[in-house]
Amino acid sequence: MPPKRKKHIQRTGNAGNSKKGSKEEVMARLAQKKAQQEASKAATGDGGDDGGGFAIWGSSPADDKASSSSSKPKPIALRSDLSNWTGKRPQTLLYELCRQRKYSKPSFRPIPRDGGFICKINLFKTDPKSGEQENFYTCDKRVYSTKEEAVNMNAVACLHRINFDKPMHRVLPPGYRDYWLKLEDERKADPRSKAPRSVDPFKFKKEVEQRREKREVDKRRRERTRELDPKFSYPSISIAEDLRHRIEAAIKKVMVYSEQHGLAEMTAKLELAGNEGPSSSSSGGRGGGGGGKGRDGSRGDDQKKIVADLQKQGFLRANIEEALLYCKSRSAVLDWLCLHLPERDLPEQYRPVIMDVRTHTRDTAALAHEYRIRRLVDYGFKREHSEALLLESGERVFDALARLLANLHITADAHAHAHTKQRTRGTRDGKGDDTGDVEKRERFVREEYPFVVAPPDKRTFDPELEEQLHDEISSMQAIFEGQCHVESAEHNGTFAHTVRIDLKNIPEVPGKVSVHFFVPVGCHYPAHRPLIVVTSDKLPAHVALTMTKDANIHAKDFVGDVMMNDIASWLELHAPDYVENPPRLADLPTTRLLFCTTGVLLRQLQSDPAIHSISHIFVDEVHERSLDSDVLLARLRDVLRRRKDLKVVLMSATLDAAKFSNYFGGAPVIQIPGFTHPVKEVYLEDIYATVRPRISLPSAEKAKRSMPWTARSVAGEDACGVDDETLTRLAAVDGIDYQLIADIVQYILQHGDDGAILIFMPGMGEITRAIKTINSKCGGRVTAMPLHSSLTAQEQARIFSKAPSGMRKVIVSTNIAETSITVDDVTHVIDSGKMKENRYDAGAGMELLVETWVSRASAQQRRGRAGRVKPGTCYRCFSRRRFAKMADQQAPEVLRVPLEHLCLHIKSIGYADVTKFLSGFLDSPDASTVDQALSLLHDIGALDAHGHITALGHHLAQFPLGTRLAKLILFGAILKCVDPVVTIAACIGYKPIFVSPMDRRDEANAAKERFKTCASDHITIVNAFNAAVEVLQTEGRRGFMAFCSDNFLSHKTIMEVIDLRVQYYSVLQELGFAPSERQHKKDKIGPPGMNVHSGDEDVVMAAVFAGLYPNVVRAVLPTGTYTKVEGGTVRKDDEAKAIRLFPKETGRLFFHPSSILFHHTKFPRQYLVYTDKVKTSKVFIRDVSLVSTCAALLFSSDIEIDHDNGLLLVDDWMKFRASARVGVLASKLKAAFEALLAIKLEDPHEEIEKSEIFDLFCRLIKSG
Repeated sequence: MPPKRKKHIQRTGNAGNSKKGSKEEVMARLAQKKAQQEASKAATGDGGDDGGGFAIWGSSPADDKASSSSSKPKPIALRSDLSNWTGKRPQTLLYELCRQRKYSKPSFRPIPRDGGFICKINLFKTDPKSGEQENFYTCDKRVYSTKEEAVNMNAVACLHRINFDKPMHRVLPPGYRDYWLKLEDERKADPRSKAPRSVDPFKFKKEVEQRREKREVDKRRRERTRELDPKFSYPSISIAEDLRHRIEAAIKKVMVYSEQHGLAEMTAKLELAGNEGPSSSSSGGRGGGGGGKGRDGSRGDDQKKIVADLQKQGFLRANIEEALLYCKSRSAVLDWLCLHLPERDLPEQYRPVIMDVRTHTRDTAALAHEYRIRRLVDYGFKREHSEALLLESGERVFDALARLLANLHITADAHAHAHTKQRTRGTRDGKGDDTGDVEKRERFVREEYPFVVAPPDKRTFDPELEEQLHDEISSMQAIFEGQCHVESAEHNGTFAHTVRIDLKNIPEVPGKVSVHFFVPVGCHYPAHRPLIVVTSDKLPAHVALTMTKDANIHAKDFVGDVMMNDIASWLELHAPDYVENPPRLADLPTTRLLFCTTGVLLRQLQSDPAIHSISHIFVDEVHERSLDSDVLLARLRDVLRRRKDLKVVLMSATLDAAKFSNYFGGAPVIQIPGFTHPVKEVYLEDIYATVRPRISLPSAEKAKRSMPWTARSVAGEDACGVDDETLTRLAAVDGIDYQLIADIVQYILQHGDDGAILIFMPGMGEITRAIKTINSKCGGRVTAMPLHSSLTAQEQARIFSKAPSGMRKVIVSTNIAETSITVDDVTHVIDSGKMKENRYDAGAGMELLVETWVSRASAQQRRGRAGRVKPGTCYRCFSRRRFAKMADQQAPEVLRVPLEHLCLHIKSIGYADVTKFLSGFLDSPDASTVDQALSLLHDIGALDAHGHITALGHHLAQFPLGTRLAKLILFGAILKCVDPVVTIAACIGYKPIFVSPMDRRDEANAAKERFKTCASDHITIVNAFNAAVEVLQTEGRRGFMAFCSDNFLSHKTIMEVIDLRVQYYSVLQELGFAPSERQHKKDKIGPPGMNVHSGDEDVVMAAVFAGLYPNVVRAVLPTGTYTKVEGGTVRKDDEAKAIRLFPKETGRLFFHPSSILFHHTKFPRQYLVYTDKVKTSKVFIRDVSLVSTCAALLFSSDIEIDHDNGLLLVDDWMKFRASARVGVLASKLKAAFEALLAIKLEDPHEEIEKSEIFDLFCRLIKSG
């Protein structure tokens, strides 16, 4: 900011003899001063100067123009007359000072200006060493009345500049003396005057130039550092030249096709709509160019500014004006230019950068031939024409050139033919015979492509081109709307295993069936079900019963469940003539008893909302409150209001019967008595009081860590009637006391019976630590073994075997032993009271694995494990007070998981208000979780802007798995890589196929590495699954089991995945995305046509990216370090822990230890996709894969193009480096593919894979 100027003071008379002027004189001076300020402001463009300033380094020629074009001020007339001055004039003083400093003689150049004069002064100095002459220029832009005043006033200014440290004002004439003092006041007021400043102008000029150069060097160094910094090193997008030309041609075809057929949606996707200009008939397919959203353009940009701006960038004015006929904003104009202009006509900063290096080996003759062809191509001729005529001319370039030029002439017949075709096309398109438009188009062609000389960098124009293009486009298939339907559940034959039973002659017993069954824990209540079912009501002759169970157990396993065996055995005993086994699963119309998962029944409710084919529904284990179970209960409650004849039975061993009864309007509750062995409960205070002599006090460190808890505070909360020593021990308990558990085991060994001991711990880490502590305390007397879901079948089978003689079996398990697995010889249970539970943080969008107290229902389930065969004891490592404060039941799943698929399911069955539907649940979820789920559904395209379900959303809702995995399968079918994608979805959605025992983790990781072919957990899963299935097909089940054992694979999970793959593929068939022929092979899903790209990892990962987006992170590598080797330097491998992962949100993520990328150090690509993230000690991402840069660009959200800086921005955080032309081509190709995708989603039978856009899209993905 310029310093504040002080008032200009004019004095008259000799020095020291001034007098005060009259009022009129003062007013006149003020008016004169105002005029001078305005003139100076107009001349210099700085309103802060009153005209007394001067250019330190001189003014540019533009300053002269500005001064001459400003309003004409009145020349300044000094009252000081130098003719009466006896001293030296300022001009003379300047001459003498220059001579003293060995400057050359100064040059004074008075210039007439506005009725007066200004003066420019040049000082010169010759370098004695180099002989170069330096120049210093000053000029006071104020206009003076005489030439002498202009010269001397500028001499004062120059003297002050080069000698301001001396009081030279003492030797100046009176009027000039005041000017010196004014300049000195301004210098002192300038903040820059505090810095040292040389009086030598040439030295000062060098210093300023050195500082400027230093700033430029620092700026370049910072820019280079930023470029080398991995945090700001963005991946580059490059497209090969031949692929660029093919994409450009295909995009223009689509533009013409969409305009001619009036496809508004496709046109909008290509951003052609809303651009005023010539009609589509005259655009020739070149209109539009709205392109990707620009960051700097707006609809209101002034066209003149756009033309001037882009001309500075290097575009031709004619091209800019042509683009403005179709576009309004600067960004749209740049899109149009980058798409339609030949690459050679683009300014260098907008051209594609050659990123790839190709090596060619040619002999001298071939190289000379190539140079001749390039020479002809440089003149503007097509390569194929140039090559053909060059061969005909015997490799003579000038002969070939002459023949090419001769071929450029177009006869009058050709003009008439083109004119006729234009007229015919106008009639054929229904636009009439518009001769004016035809002439305009023909004139456009002639002007753009001259007929005699081919312009440089232009391709020759073929008069038949438009006819060919039109015929090709007209031959494209019409777009038809279609519908897909799902066959009724009772006829589609896709249900799980069923049992058909004829019950028409079963004895009729009156009663009521709409009841809730409550059976005590541990009484094996499935045996009571057939008796209740058959004897509770008068059943119709063709009654159909449906028995549901949670999806955690697959239908195939469920058929072999003891419940079905019990029912079948009872019916065979009481009605042997009416029990049949169906020869085929498809024989559903005659089925009387159906065992299925909850999800299967929900699908049947979609096709038949009133489920007329079912008379009785039994819902088992309703206390578990899974997501599907809560949805089913809400749907059944609605169905019961319409169907009074439907009977619904809810069953559970730990059911909150009153809550469920009230939910169904006061339904009756039946409690089935059962025999259980008594189980003694020993709480924490009892453990300390009873076993006190054998348990050491907790460490002082634990007691200190537990502060500010005191013994008396514990007494008031956790204990009653115990002594102070026990209270001290209770106060010191912090988390799980492993030593206490080991002491309890030792106590049981000494005082208990010979039954097995079952210990409940929250997770695998705690299990390992507990086993280690028990072995160190009781080693040699116990056989401690873990039990959790990650164990192999052989390891799980160990828990059912008897312990060696003299040894006690100790099983340390997660809550899997509560209900899923029963060990009959257990008589002692040690309950830590803790469990690990998944919870969902809607704000962070991730799951949290937290350790928490179990519910009272779970504690009772654990207690019941001790009384299965005889009386037992349950040692509870928590107090009675703590047990009383525990929740009655575990929080239902609807409160702990993301709700995207649930909200989508609700939308698909016709409920517009999701929140209202969820309010009818037993427990309604939080509103923020619902809002976050709806927002995600909108982001992935399942819901539109108005919250209505889209075609994509309808398809995703049909899959019995999460929304993202369903989208993954859908895109795998669209991209023709269905087999690996279905495998990925089945493995992720069910269970991991890899097992990792705690004591053999290194071996398990090494086995997983054997299946690694790229930096991808997903591809590794596919490779392991395919290898296992191949062994199963070739070596049989025994070889398969051995292979799984050697490679730490779960054979049960793989067999389940085989069935799930068929199930998911059948959904694709029902929707119309896959052929309807039956799937026979287990090793391959889909015919060859559905697996064209299954062997291409980039395309497979593109489908995974499309399904899991926006689960994306960016890998930032550390700054590279290098080591010297012979012949140069080599970059050292980065440490895995130094690689940082950043999502869109703030924060940092980490690879989960189970990922094959956990120790990975080389990341040729920056963006990774992951399945989910979970927070434990850190925020981990699981199932992670690198994706190709092009896939990350094309399957993300809209592309924003920064044309001038060569950057592409996606989703406000993903950045890519690409030239403007490459960015425009990628954006247009993405828009064209999305238009095809919309057609495919509306009509799944549409074969978009035959289009050129689809082929180019896949080629671009494969290019990396």
